[in-house]
Amino acid sequence: MEEDKKPTIDIVIFFVSLLVMFFWILTNNINVYENKFIGIIAEILWLPLILLIFVLPIMTFVLISSRKFEK
Repeated sequence: MEEDKKPTIDIVIFFVSLLVMFFWILTNNINVYENKFIGIIAEILWLPLILLIFVLPIMTFVLISSRKFEK
């Protein structure tokens, strides 16, 4: 049963990483404050995504190290 969760966790981490990357690229290349609605969404999302920038490498390290020492 534990084996079935591993690919799911990998896929979730990958897509969350893509989400953070796209948010970072869009907010750096587009003036989000030209449109009020987009500016509000960007302001709401920036803190969780900044936290994810620090959490994702830790999650990846834990995942890799747990698999390495599993055998």
